[in-house]
Amino acid sequence: MPVGMRTESTCFLRDMIRWRTGKLVATVDTYDEFRRWAIREGRDNAKGRPELCSELGHLARLYGKLTGTTGQHSDKRIEGSLQHLRAMGIDAHRPFTLRLLWDLSPDGGANSTVDRTAKTLAAVSSWITRIWLADRSVNNFPRTFAELAHARVPDGEQDRARFWTRRIADIRNEQTSVPSDEEVCKGVRLTSKYGGMDTRATKAVLCAINEDDSRGEAPPFDELTVEHIMPQTLSKGWHKHLGAEADKLHEQYLHRLGNLTLCGPRWGSAMSNHPFEKKKKIYRQSSIMMTRQLAELATWDEDAIKGRADELAEKALRLWPRPSGL
Repeated sequence: MPVGMRTESTCFLRDMIRWRTGKLVATVDTYDEFRRWAIREGRDNAKGRPELCSELGHLARLYGKLTGTTGQHSDKRIEGSLQHLRAMGIDAHRPFTLRLLWDLSPDGGANSTVDRTAKTLAAVSSWITRIWLADRSVNNFPRTFAELAHARVPDGEQDRARFWTRRIADIRNEQTSVPSDEEVCKGVRLTSKYGGMDTRATKAVLCAINEDDSRGEAPPFDELTVEHIMPQTLSKGWHKHLGAEADKLHEQYLHRLGNLTLCGPRWGSAMSNHPFEKKKKIYRQSSIMMTRQLAELATWDEDAIKGRADELAEKALRLWPRPSGL
């Protein structure tokens, strides 16, 4: 079996077992834990194995929709949340999301609805995005989502979306509870959002904001990259532009969200560390609305970066509100 397929199947089984046991099962322990679980559940016998294999096949197909490897979900709202979660690159939610998709399916037998599943996934998307924007660690997320996925929905519960958002609201861990609006705004204004996995999440957030601004007319996600407005290497022109504290401002604001935008393949290498006046001419021709809007600014300095951070924070709060009922 090719390495990529073997890795994907291991992740699927690991996330399924995390859901079914509520435990933070390590990837290397997946198969041993799966066998122990099957024995405990009475499914490792002549009668149980065929049913288990059929169930695993259905779950694997759902996992393919979750990861995007076997096409898109038929509901646009659900697929929209899944696409954003994939783009963010934070995958700890998968045991819980797999459970939601299973509950929605006829085999799940949970009488869940598309509307309530879409609402729950939107809440998960907001939760994860707000955690990242607030610059909190996501190291505790795997355990949190395993326990959440394993939670029992009370008999007679009519509104599963309300139940799940209440469960999310009850999380009191200082790392995994839903951040307030103030925490999100502070994270946008003051923390670095470029480098390593942050670059991937930054692109996801900026693309979502740009797509919302563009009302569906934004360039394809895969064609876009993250661009520093104040460049990563300051030229003499930029030192003059920023003034006496140029180096200090560069160190402080370079990787903050307010100084980051999107560019397409046509202009990526052309921008480089050109002066802002020259960049504005390129921005003005951009098909990316949030980048094109930068051409309207007279200058790019500390106040401009702060102002743009505030604008992005305001848009982020609108796109990823606190889940209803919190």
